[in-house]
Amino acid sequence: MGTKFKIITSQIWEITELKIVQRIVMASLLFTGVAACSKDGTLKEPDKLNPLENPQGNLLGSLEEIENFYTIEFVDAMMEMDFNFNLGNTPPNLEGSFLISPFILEDSTVEADSVLIGAQFQDYLATFSNQDNGNLSIDLHGTQASQTDTGSGSFITGSNVSFTIYAKTISFQGTSSATTAVAISGTRSPNGIINTQFFGGMIDNNGNPQGLWIENNTGRLIIDGDGFSLQQNLGSKSKGHIDLLNWIKKLE
Repeated sequence: MGTKFKIITSQIWEITELKIVQRIVMASLLFTGVAACSKDGTLKEPDKLNPLENPQGNLLGSLEEIENFYTIEFVDAMMEMDFNFNLGNTPPNLEGSFLISPFILEDSTVEADSVLIGAQFQDYLATFSNQDNGNLSIDLHGTQASQTDTGSGSFITGSNVSFTIYAKTISFQGTSSATTAVAISGTRSPNGIINTQFFGGMIDNNGNPQGLWIENNTGRLIIDGDGFSLQQNLGSKSKGHIDLLNWIKKLE
């Protein structure tokens, strides 16, 4: 039998409100943003997310450049949560849409999440466009149920088939917005992404007047529970796995 996950009907940036009814765990949407974690388990908000200045087009895709895009504390927090950094300035082509499903909570600094590790949140569709490897830039648009996350001019690193994308995003739920950050890491295959990691944290929930968002300076690490995020409009997920296995055999 396959792995079973608790289902959480929530989005990445939302507060989870748990109700235990006959051993069924229910929750609201999961919140969406990334800020840096300090070593005591809380997230430290960066003073700002610095845009990369690259007038000569000579970026290396180094850890130092990632720290410049976010902050050193931000990157330290991602490392502490075992987020994978694929460095280098020759990332693979990622333009297209990829479904991260099942969207499984791996780690979190949100206090209420201590009982939700391993739970399944609603699927996340990540769309990448306008990739420019000369400037190591790419645009990100994410959707998860009624939530959207948009980041233009995001930073991308990687080499060969491995990559990591770092974005500062504006997230919307209805008319409510928040400033968030998203990082996505994995290995490109012909039909999708292998071993996808998603790291999101809240930078500024704008006072959270509607009570929708998680607290500032908290974040979540998510994985694709079956290890494969299928590129959309390329066929069924089962076919994607078959083609993936054939591709891996060619590399051996």
